[in-house]
Amino acid sequence: MILEHARFTIHPGQEQAFEDAYQRLRGTLLQAPGCRSAQLHRSAEHEGVYLLWVGWDTVAHHTDHFPETDQGKEVIATFAPFLAGADVNHFDAEPL
Repeated sequence: MILEHARFTIHPGQEQAFEDAYQRLRGTLLQAPGCRSAQLHRSAEHEGVYLLWVGWDTVAHHTDHFPETDQGKEVIATFAPFLAGADVNHFDAEPL
């Protein structure tokens, strides 16, 4: 399994709306092919910064397939207006 590590910076004043949108869309995200888990974490140090962890079967499930699915289109369209910045990386889920 692969862990998507997405660090999002949300436009000021939009934090609660973003969190609400995530809660509504989490089930949709989990229905995407290859998606195994999803967790959103609020930064303890920086206002408007979030960490989204998503477990995928493979990197390709996220990067190649997800954007073309109905689930991916809905999640991307819903999250995009909130994002002032994003940094996405993928990691092996197995600890060293």
